[in-house]
Amino acid sequence: MATDFNLVLSQLDCFKMAQLGPPARWLKCPRKGDVVAGIFLPFKTPLSAQYNDSVPEEHRFTPNMVLQSEYSDKTIGLWIDLTNTTRFYSRDEIERHGVVYKKINCKGFGECPSQQTVNEFVNLCQEHLELNPGSIIAVHCTHGFNRTGFLICSYLVVVNDWSIDAAASEFARARPPGIYKQDYLDEIFKRFDEEEATPIAPTLPVWSGVEDEETGETSGSVKVENAAYANGIPSSTQVTDHDTIRRIQQFCGNICHYDGKAFPGAQPVSMDRSNIHLLAQELYKVSWKADGTRYMMLIDNENAVFMIDRKNNIFSVPGLSFFLPDLSASPKQTLVDGELVLDKLNGVIYPRYLIYDVMAINGTSVVNLSYYDRERIIQKEIIDPRNLALQKGKLDKSREPFGVRRKDFYDISCVEKLLGPKFLEAVLHETDGVVFQPVNDPYRGGSSPKLLKWKPPELNSVDFLLHIKKDTRPGSLGTLIGHLMVTGLHAPFDYIKMTKDLMKYDGKIIECTVADGAWKFLRERTDKDSPNSYQTAQAVKESIRFPVTQSDLLKFVKEHSYRPF
Repeated sequence: MATDFNLVLSQLDCFKMAQLGPPARWLKCPRKGDVVAGIFLPFKTPLSAQYNDSVPEEHRFTPNMVLQSEYSDKTIGLWIDLTNTTRFYSRDEIERHGVVYKKINCKGFGECPSQQTVNEFVNLCQEHLELNPGSIIAVHCTHGFNRTGFLICSYLVVVNDWSIDAAASEFARARPPGIYKQDYLDEIFKRFDEEEATPIAPTLPVWSGVEDEETGETSGSVKVENAAYANGIPSSTQVTDHDTIRRIQQFCGNICHYDGKAFPGAQPVSMDRSNIHLLAQELYKVSWKADGTRYMMLIDNENAVFMIDRKNNIFSVPGLSFFLPDLSASPKQTLVDGELVLDKLNGVIYPRYLIYDVMAINGTSVVNLSYYDRERIIQKEIIDPRNLALQKGKLDKSREPFGVRRKDFYDISCVEKLLGPKFLEAVLHETDGVVFQPVNDPYRGGSSPKLLKWKPPELNSVDFLLHIKKDTRPGSLGTLIGHLMVTGLHAPFDYIKMTKDLMKYDGKIIECTVADGAWKFLRERTDKDSPNSYQTAQAVKESIRFPVTQSDLLKFVKEHSYRPF
């Protein structure tokens, strides 16, 4: 009776959860691969017929479609479900065919299977094959690539005595492109003591489009990382509620006209000799480039202020107060862009958030207004009401976690003063150049080719993903070397000479500049989770090879910058 009751509960759970639709990126994901090493059938999770209303017929993939296929005169005897949910189908759909169903909850979300999970998988498969030699073992996670590949390859190494390189290659042959997340490859090669042979992850499959394919097991789940908030600023907590994360990310992306899954803020490009001419073609304003931490801020309502970092993590920041111009209430759905700096005065650190752009006021988009208008909005709708509230005793800034100010932009003719010693001494935080804002351009998320940043050539840098490998280039001695990886390029963009200090940054994002013709490590970028794009890295490399010096910049602005009649 208990078994029947549990079965009914399982079927009801599947029916209710089917209303959520298929997992993200599931429809166009290939259904299944070939049999691996004569033993394992890798495939994406099938969905019960209860999903048919939300899955077009040509994309349907049910448990029966797996079980009724032919596998070289072999039959499936064991079915292993690695997903961390029960919503996709009922286990009864497997067991009524006489197939043994086993579930190993495997989280995904960027977490490789633990050693305990690997041991459980290996033991389960060994025991089954001892009793059922020649049987096929069907294995799936959500999409059937990274978790599935990790465990199948582990079995082949542990039980069949394969090398991890051979196992990964066999899995890639049967289920192309194989394991395609770099952190999974790094971890499995590390576990089997073959770190130096770790391959570079293949290009993301077209159907996937984003890094976090091992998600989607709860309705439209969102990746949440444990993130350190802005140099330890107090009174903040990371948001982990998926509905809140999704709502805020979608709002920010929509306002900024940004379709990607990453941080939707506008990204400046490095100034070089190929784009400095833009300063002569249209009106620009200029500001100093603060060496702070980039955040968007969403003033959601009176009691909800959120900060969004460059990893698209979201933080709740209580204790900040904002007001409508008449002080009657707080603004709502107001989105600004800025950076958190640490001002130092008389040995005391004062964190301050410098707002330099605004994208929405009370739910109304302002991204298409000129920058002149957006500047005025920042002052009149955000800064002035706070100052008035302070005068009327409605705001106590000393109780807030950090200060809030507008970051000023000036006429382009002021660039020489902004780079001069008098101004730099007056600024209480670190600076590393200037930013040129086109006055008549709208705000748009992603790379903005007219939004220019200039750094002294010796400070121009690229954020790379570091992979430490054995040097196999012709003429090398097989020593370790750092592969500098960028987004959008399968091969290393360049290399960096290894030092003892660099070893701890393997697999991390590092900022590098060029000194004496070679890349030099500056710092780890803990605020970023992906390297610069190939295009950005190439542009910075060109700016280093053919630099715009400070004297070049000042001369060009003085002689050629655009002036309205």
